[in-house]
Order: sequence, then structure tokens, then C-alpha cells
Amino acid sequence: MMNSPHTTSEKSDLGRIGRSTSTMFTFRLLSQGVTFITLVVLAQALGPHDYGQYSYILGFLVFFTLVVSFGINEIVIRDASASPAERLGFLSSGLFLKVVFTSLATIMAGAGFFIIDLPLELRGYALLSCLMLITSYSFHSFRTYLEIPFQIDYRMELPSAIFLVVRTLFLIFIIVGLHQGVTIGYAIITGLVSETAGLLLLIFLARRRDYLPRPSWDREKFTYIIKQSWPVAIAGTFIMVYTKIDILFLQWLRNSTEVGYYAVSMRLVDALAIVPTVFMTAALPLFSRSFREDVGLFFRRVRLSFRLLLAVILPIVGVIAFYSVEVIRLLYGEDYAPSAAALQILIFAEIFVYGGLVFDNSLVACGKQRFTGLLAALMALSNIILNLIFIPQYGIAGAAWATVVSYGLGLTIAVFIPTIRGQSLSFWREFFIPLAIAIGLGGIAKALHFPLAAACLLTAGGFYSALHFTGILRIAHVRQMVKIITNRQE
Repeated sequence: MMNSPHTTSEKSDLGRIGRSTSTMFTFRLLSQGVTFITLVVLAQALGPHDYGQYSYILGFLVFFTLVVSFGINEIVIRDASASPAERLGFLSSGLFLKVVFTSLATIMAGAGFFIIDLPLELRGYALLSCLMLITSYSFHSFRTYLEIPFQIDYRMELPSAIFLVVRTLFLIFIIVGLHQGVTIGYAIITGLVSETAGLLLLIFLARRRDYLPRPSWDREKFTYIIKQSWPVAIAGTFIMVYTKIDILFLQWLRNSTEVGYYAVSMRLVDALAIVPTVFMTAALPLFSRSFREDVGLFFRRVRLSFRLLLAVILPIVGVIAFYSVEVIRLLYGEDYAPSAAALQILIFAEIFVYGGLVFDNSLVACGKQRFTGLLAALMALSNIILNLIFIPQYGIAGAAWATVVSYGLGLTIAVFIPTIRGQSLSFWREFFIPLAIAIGLGGIAKALHFPLAAACLLTAGGFYSALHFTGILRIAHVRQMVKIITNRQE
């Protein structure tokens, strides 16, 4: 029996979505691995003090992505997807705004580098780094905007491949530079060259596919995009504060060496966020559809997502909580051994990163995203206050504690807000027993003086066995996770 044209088209769309999502997931995982290797090599080459100054420059620059981004991408994606007839108009108007805001951010960042306390010999390189606001994916530059047509059409294979090429090129530059000695200036210049190559390659491919919009002036659409995007921008501002401000406070209240110690721990923990980020890219449409069709199914899927992602991060937490010194020495060498004091604490913040991504996306799916800005504001305020209290006395450990407390605050406060309590309680119900199992196994491995590799095997093996025998995690749950990632129907 032949399928109807509508059914065939639907299956074709689902197949394309699945290929795009799974390919993006694979490329982004590979890219994250390459990025992490690059940061390890770079940290070893520069040493704690210089790596701290390098991290401070980029950490300062990242705050200007708030101006570059301004929530424009999210609004254009939403409305260009919902209104295909107006797609080109939204893309062109959004690009014009992107040009304006990027230019403004680049000028502001350059002026800022003249104001902050920075060695004179680094100021020129810092000014050069401002161009990353134009070229770099990490700074929400034009690259992210030019990916929008690919994202709308579920054709993210090429942009994801470019992302991997750029990260690999930067790694090659760093490895080649080891023979002559890597400096902060060399790292900034080669990073900029790599990102510029990625931007030019994406422009070339977008033009070939007729995906390259031209900026145009449309007052009505400008007004609409700005009106719609400013709440997203405000929420992004608060999120940026509570996730990135610790680097700046450490530089201002302590010194560059401590920034270097803290930065390597933070980069290690941040690398783990690729899993929930890609997972939620695929799960958000599923959440949205579930909420419209069956609220009960929506909450079951949210809770399952919490369960699956906690099952990924908690064994890692169980090991690093007791083996942070061994992990730091293995990856970065003896020079960075003091970083273990921060890593041992920061790893717990990643639990709330995993949970927070599911929670925030569940709010978007059910139209309650206004609470995201409120919670982000409270988290940002708490992080600033705690950093000011803890860093002067406790240094990098104080910054780490400030991060953990502020990250966990959102999911805690949400319990007391009736309209979003359900999602928050789903997280906490999935949290305590698996955490106790992971910490218990990691502690046993340490008490028995297991080496790091054996501790990983014991903790992971024991953790998943315990979850299986208690019924918390079954093979069927893992299969559902694979279906979500590949966007296949259940």
C-alpha cells in the first residue's frame, strides 16, 4: 500500500531532522573533545599566571556578547520558522540589527580594555581579541546568526562540521607553536585566525545554498524584534553574570595565578555541559508538543530527562569529588595542583547545570519563560554577593562555593513558586538517591586507595548496577534517550 504524499513528506522531514540532530550531536561531541585537548595543551604551555591573564582577557570580552546577542537569534529562529512567508524579511532585518549591535559591542569592548587593569604589553592583543565578537562562535558572533537558515531547515551537518574544523585548526596552531614557545599573543592571534576561517567558510557555503541574507532596513520588523528580544537579553545578562563573573572577581580581588588555577577547573567542568546542551536541542520540540497534547506526558518526559541526565553526570561527580588532585595532575601537571581545591567543589555545580537546562527548557515549552529571568536575576545577585564574601578569604575555593550555591538556588526557589513547582520537584525527586549512591561509591574507592582508573570503573559500574536493580534506570529509559537525541517518534 502506497503512502500518501503528506505521510511521505512527514517521514522525509523526520528523517532529515534525525540525521541533522544526530550528526550535530556527533560533531559537537568531537569538537568539545578537541577544544578540551586544546585548553589542556594551552594551559600547560602558558603556565598558571599567563593562562590566568589569557582567561581574564577572554572572560572580560565575553560580557560584551550580551550586546552582540541581545536575544536576536532566538526571536528570528522562532518567527522565521513559524512564518515561512516572512522568513527572508526576519532574517534580513535581524542581520541588520546584528551588524549594529556587533559594531557597538566591539567598540565598547575596545574601550573597556583601556579602562581595566591590564599589562601594557597585553593591551594590543586584548584589543585584537575584540574582533572575536565578529568572528567567533563562542562569542555569539555572525557565525551563529548565519547558521539560522541551516537550523530552521534542520541541515546543521555543515555548520557542525565547520565548528569541528575551526577547533581542530586552533589545536594544530597551538601544537605547532609549542616548538617556539606559546605566548598569550600567539594564542589570541591564532584563535582569531581560526575563527575567521570558520566565518569565511560558512559564508561561502551559505551563499552556495542561497542561505545568505542581506541586511535590510524594516522599521516595523526592527521594532518587533527588539520588543520581543529584550526579555531574552535581560535573562541572558543575568545568566552571564552568575556563570562568568567569578573570573573577573578573582582577578580584581586576588591575582592572575589564581585565575589560572580556577580557569582550568572551570573549563574542565564546562566541557561536560555539551551533553545536556545537545540533548535539550533535540528535546525542546518534544517537550513543546507534549505540553500541547498531553500535560501528563509532558511532566513524565521532563522527569525522565532529569533522570537520564543525572545518570550521566553523577558518576563523574562521585569520582572527581574524591580524586580532584589526581585528575588535575593527570591533565595539567603538577604546576596546576592547587586547582584541585576548586575542581572538587565546582563539579557539584554541574549537577545544577544539567538540571537547569532541562528546567529552563521545560518552562519555555509551557510558556512560562518569564520565570527564567526572575530566577536568573536572583542567582546572579547571590553569586556577586557570595563572591565578594568568599573570594577575599578563601580564593578559588570561595569562588567555587559561590558558584555551586548560586547555581542551585534557581531550582530551590522554584519549589516555592506554585506555577513552576512541578518541574522543580521532578528534579529533586530524581536527585537525592542517585547522588548518595555516586558519592558513596566514590568515597569507598578513595577509602580503599583505589587508583583513578579503578575508581572510575568501580563508581560507574556500581552506580549503574544500583540504578538498574532499584528500577531507577532501565534499558528502556536509555532507548528513549536515544530516540529523543535522534528525534525519532516514540
